[in-house]
Amino acid sequence: MEICCTRPGCPQPLNSFPDLDDSAILKTVPQKYCYQCGMPLILDGRYLPLQLLRRGGFGAAFLACDRRTPTFRNCVVKQLQPHPHLSTNQLETATRLFHREAEVLEKLGDHPQIPQFFAFLEFLAPEWNNAPSQKFFYLVQEYIQGQNLQQELDARGPFSEAEVMQVLREMLKVLDFVHVQGSIHRDIKPSNIMRAQSGTLYLIDFGAVKQVISNAGNSPNSAPQSLTGIFTPEYSPPEQRQCRAIYPCSDLHSLAVSCLHLLTGKPPQFLFDFNTNSWNWRQTVSVSDRLANTLDRMLREVPEERFPGTRDVVEALNASVPYTQPSTTSSYSQPQPYTTQMGQTGQQPFPLPRKKVLMGVLGAGFVALSLLAGTLLWRSSDPSTAPGQLTTQISFGGQNLIPNERGNNTQTFKTLKAEGIKAFAAKNYTEAAQKFEEALRENPNAPETRIYLNNARIGEEHSYTIAVTVPITDDFTYRALEMLRGFAQAQEEINENGGINGVKIKLQLIDDDEKPDTAKQIAKKLVKDSQVLAVIGHNSSPVSLAASAIYNPNKLVFITPISITNQLTGLDKPYIFRTNIEGEFAAQKLVEHMLTKFRNQKAAIFFVSEIRYSEDLKSQFTKEILSNGGEVVATFDLKTEGFNPNTSVQKAVDQGAEVLVLFPTHSYRKQAWNVLRTRQRQYPKLNVLGDIATLYSFDTLQEAGDAAAGMVLVVAWHISDSAKNNPEFSTIANRIWGGASVNWATATSYNAIQAIAAALQRADNPTRESLQEALTKGEFVGASGKIQFFDGESTPKFSVVEVQKTPPDYAYSSGTGYDFVPFKPVNPKP
Repeated sequence: MEICCTRPGCPQPLNSFPDLDDSAILKTVPQKYCYQCGMPLILDGRYLPLQLLRRGGFGAAFLACDRRTPTFRNCVVKQLQPHPHLSTNQLETATRLFHREAEVLEKLGDHPQIPQFFAFLEFLAPEWNNAPSQKFFYLVQEYIQGQNLQQELDARGPFSEAEVMQVLREMLKVLDFVHVQGSIHRDIKPSNIMRAQSGTLYLIDFGAVKQVISNAGNSPNSAPQSLTGIFTPEYSPPEQRQCRAIYPCSDLHSLAVSCLHLLTGKPPQFLFDFNTNSWNWRQTVSVSDRLANTLDRMLREVPEERFPGTRDVVEALNASVPYTQPSTTSSYSQPQPYTTQMGQTGQQPFPLPRKKVLMGVLGAGFVALSLLAGTLLWRSSDPSTAPGQLTTQISFGGQNLIPNERGNNTQTFKTLKAEGIKAFAAKNYTEAAQKFEEALRENPNAPETRIYLNNARIGEEHSYTIAVTVPITDDFTYRALEMLRGFAQAQEEINENGGINGVKIKLQLIDDDEKPDTAKQIAKKLVKDSQVLAVIGHNSSPVSLAASAIYNPNKLVFITPISITNQLTGLDKPYIFRTNIEGEFAAQKLVEHMLTKFRNQKAAIFFVSEIRYSEDLKSQFTKEILSNGGEVVATFDLKTEGFNPNTSVQKAVDQGAEVLVLFPTHSYRKQAWNVLRTRQRQYPKLNVLGDIATLYSFDTLQEAGDAAAGMVLVVAWHISDSAKNNPEFSTIANRIWGGASVNWATATSYNAIQAIAAALQRADNPTRESLQEALTKGEFVGASGKIQFFDGESTPKFSVVEVQKTPPDYAYSSGTGYDFVPFKPVNPKP
């Protein structure tokens, strides 16, 4: 048996105990401890976490078994992690709040369509790895086996009106019970409505439920509750997103948005017009007036204009005459809003970050504690390099950080670039700009030089400084150049169009060595640098995580265009954003493709151990496929000494694999290509899924060629996306880079700069804090069209591509004879 360690940050959480396969020992063993960190594994003497289901900003959820039940009943254990730096009084308050929430969940669990509540546990984790002991809370609930409605929607497409009516009526019955108990769910969405194998619908994940705070004089139907910020913005009503008091009708709004998603198949952000602040969904789907009018009233912006409660909605749905929209508001009055922070009430709403969280019943004070700080104005003058340590790795234009920018890297180019750098360092900006222009005529595909040119054109003018951090090492210079192309193109476009209200953007180029320790030192320097408004960049997840741990508490906005780990963003990380797709999202789409397009169930995964990117994709893919009824029959470590693709593929097939899933890193991409070649020779009918970055490269097309044909990848961007949604991006890229092609890393890096520019445009007298707030509102135009941030994550634009022989007259030919082509399913023969 394997038991999962629940300590956050444990490097090897899975622990194997063969003796526990004996049920007699399993029932009686006093305790087991994590081999890696010493954490006790058996909770409260009975619950054994078996598998990590999800980790979020406030904790994690585990599939567990209860060894004190005759059948070792499965259950869900939700670990809730308070902020590690709470004072004694704050921790006591937190404990009291947790106990209160456990009582709420126990009452709610009496309903047959809400998971039953089993236990509430407190545990003090022992010291480990120089970290002090820390208190954790655990909630144990019934495990519902089945699919949530988001999974159903992804697999089969939009629901019929009759099906949505059934969901709506069932959830109204559940919410009637919840509201009568004096609670509000606050995070209703399709993924929180579970259909059990029996067909029964359950409302799950009451992590955001809060006890009603009594307020004399309130209407019985409109008791407000404090907002903790634990919600999903695209489904939430305005009062919740704006951190005002919420009501039972706030749940009704979220339920209506969920119904729209199920009816249309379109995520909420594509049904809401941000310009008119209204829902535009009726033209997307045809439904009865009774349902349409009912949903429209549930969606009203002002709470007083919605149905007061669930029974009012049921009456409208049952009325013999279809409900029509009233011209006046309903009769009940809204009480004055207030928020609660660690048990204290106040009249001003607290600006909480907007991050969806799977579990957690944390009080609003936990969020508040992580956000309290002052603000400063960050605008730049212009030294050629930053002062102090690391100066050889930081430059506005006075140092040559990338001696070989590839492309037409002739001696003439090198000489002109060196002369431009020398002039820049001497603050002779006019001469520097002239030399950089001449250098770029010799080698247009030189992004460092183009950034220096853009900076030289600004000279001593007032400007906004954005730090861009890239990995300039032998193994990763290719990635640095890809990112810098996106940064440079966005900077040039913005500045040529007059900047931000007349103020241009200057980029501070930084080499982080692709090392977490270096990134930490850089981050410490940047948070103290009064020139720096925001930071964009870093490549791998470990480097981004190390730096973000410094950026976030110091309120310096950081956007990663590359890193995929879901641990980067969270409710407790409001200053961290991402323009790439998140690894968990990509894994969901890969599994969806495998099950619904390939129609296969069994996969073998090839990955690289001890590398965060590959390990994350492996674990997320495994979790998704198991939760959807599939199976991982074998795993193979590409890092293994003497890795043999022939025997590995043979073993995978012997274990029943129908799909090979490749999650290599750049250093092990050749091993992945060899797997593709083996598959082509021996098992050409095996389907193949690729990762979201490493294999999505020119090298794969050039080196693997026909062996890669048929491989499907889920990626953040394809050039056809820009052609359809923002053709100007491709046109300008072609002009700037002398016809050289750009890739996904260039596009996501470009998006990050454009996001900062759009936020600066909206923020009057920009500060770091106002910039963060502006990033959470509105939208911006990126390489593939309009994008908006929700919870630190950008709108999940993605493309499914397949390696194919270059189609005739294909506009985006790589010249290798093979290309990544948008996937078009072939309808199976009946």
